[in-house]
Amino acid sequence: MDKITNFEWYNDQSLVKKFDKEDFLRNGLSFEENFWYTSSIEDFKKHTVGIRWEDCDQGKHTVTNIKIALPCPTMDKILVVPEEKIGEFNYNCFLFNADGSLYKEVIVPDRVPHFKSRRGWDSPTFVRQIRWVEDANDDFSMELELCGIYDGCYEFRLFNPQTAEFGECTNYGEY
Repeated sequence: MDKITNFEWYNDQSLVKKFDKEDFLRNGLSFEENFWYTSSIEDFKKHTVGIRWEDCDQGKHTVTNIKIALPCPTMDKILVVPEEKIGEFNYNCFLFNADGSLYKEVIVPDRVPHFKSRRGWDSPTFVRQIRWVEDANDDFSMELELCGIYDGCYEFRLFNPQTAEFGECTNYGEY
């Protein structure tokens, strides 16, 4: 099984953030303040953010126009949430193999209403955040934050990158 090496995020302003698994596990992930242009959606849409990596057999790979991307803890797949186009919203995300091929399209499930929100709980769901979580056996898996576009309600759900299936809800709330 191929493994991902030299994984990095880059943008069209020549900024690069290299992924270091040990540093990531100790300190989490942070980017320079203007790596993503967050001053306005229109500003952000003018710029390209992408990822690059290598694998031992196939060479170098690139995916552009991403919103969020993170290698899976086993370092054999990458979960990618593509950037929206103006006027369109992406609800699904994609798993890529280390060799750059598409493994699966991940269908984002609807969130489960955990309480009666003052703003409802019924707008379409998107992936806001991806992170690694450690279980009682010191093994890592993935967790995704699912949010509503308009309702401000969120939930964190476990995610299995080998099956592309969502598991139990670990936390929920309202912004």
